[in-house]
Amino acid sequence: MPLTPNGKINRRALPESTPDRISRGAQTTTTNDPLQLQLVKIWEELLGRKPIGVRDNFFELGGHSLLAARLMHRIKQVHGKSLPLSALLEAPTVEQLAGALRYDSSDHWSSLVAMQPEGSKPPFFCVHGVGGNVVGFHELARRMKPDYPFYGLQSQGLDGKRPLHTRIEDMAASYLEDIRRVQARGPYYLGGFSFGGVVAYEMARQLLAQGEEVGLVVLLDTYASNPKPVKFTDLLSDPSQVKLGQLPTELRKKIRRTILAWRLPEVLKKVMRTNARAVEQYRLQPYSGKAVLLRAGDSWRVSEDPYGKWAQLVGTLETFEIGGAHMDILREPQAGLLAERLKSCMDAAGANLGEPELLAGNIG
Repeated sequence: MPLTPNGKINRRALPESTPDRISRGAQTTTTNDPLQLQLVKIWEELLGRKPIGVRDNFFELGGHSLLAARLMHRIKQVHGKSLPLSALLEAPTVEQLAGALRYDSSDHWSSLVAMQPEGSKPPFFCVHGVGGNVVGFHELARRMKPDYPFYGLQSQGLDGKRPLHTRIEDMAASYLEDIRRVQARGPYYLGGFSFGGVVAYEMARQLLAQGEEVGLVVLLDTYASNPKPVKFTDLLSDPSQVKLGQLPTELRKKIRRTILAWRLPEVLKKVMRTNARAVEQYRLQPYSGKAVLLRAGDSWRVSEDPYGKWAQLVGTLETFEIGGAHMDILREPQAGLLAERLKSCMDAAGANLGEPELLAGNIG
C-alpha cells in the first residue's frame, strides 16, 4: 500500500472507485487472493448483497457507520487484527482494505482523519458524534470537494488501546493539539455533529483563551440542553404537543438505530457510554465569538426547545434549518444541502479574515 511520511495510507496514490466501476465491479474484478476472498465473503454477509467485486466501494454499496463497526468487528474475529473505522475512509474497497490489513498500522494512531484534504480554502475540522467515529461524515466530506478541506476528529479510545477522554475539556485540548499539526494558527473553522458540537464549542473557548482567532463554530444539530424524549403516555395525554405526521417516522428510525447499537462491539459501546457521561457532566459557559446552528427541520422531541440556550450563550448566533431528521442531515440529499450551507457560512465568516497558515505535508 502506498504510504505517507507519517505511515498512513496515501489516499491520493490509491486507485479511485468510479460509478461505472461499481456497476460492473462483480463481473470484472475477481480475485484468487485468499484474504480478499475472505473479505468479499464478509462484505456480502453484512451488506446483504452479492456478488461484490474487490473494487466495489463500501459506501456506494450502502455501507454506513453502524455497518462499518460490525465489519471491523467481524474482521477482528476472523483475522485477529483491529482496524479503526476510519480505515474504511482511506481504503473503501476490498482490494484496498486487504492491503491495509497486511500493513501493521497499530502504532500510527491519530484522532485527526484527513477525509477530504484538498482545496485552497481554510480547512474545516469536524468533531465526531457520541459514537466517537467519523464514518458518518463521509457524504458531507465528499460534498466539500474540490475547494474545502475537511478533517474529521475521532475519539481517542476507538482503537481499544489508548485511554478514553472522560472530560469534554480534556477532549477539546487534545483535539486542538492534533489540528495544529495541519494549521499552525487561526482563524480556525470548527464544528461538530450533535455531541461533537459541544466539543467544538469548548475547543473554540479554549482557543480564544489562548489568544487565537476563531473564524466560526458550527453546531450541526447540537442541543444546548437534554430534554426528555417523547413518551407514548405524553401522546395519549396531550397529542397536540407533537407533529403527528412526523413523529412515527422519526421514532421508528430512532428505535432501529438503538437496536443496531446493541449489536456494536464492546469497545464502541464503551466509547459511546464514556462520551455520553462526559457531556452530561459538562457545563456550557458563555462564548463571545460567532457560531452557526444548522439544525434539523424535523424533531420528535417536545417540551422545552433543546436549542434555545445557545442564543443566551453565544455572542453572535445564526440559525439555519436543514430538512430532515437528526441523522438525515448527514445523508443524501440533505448532505448536499448541508455542505452548501456550510461553505457559504465559512465564506461569510472569513470574508474579512486572513488565510490560515498551513503546515503542508504533515497529514497524508
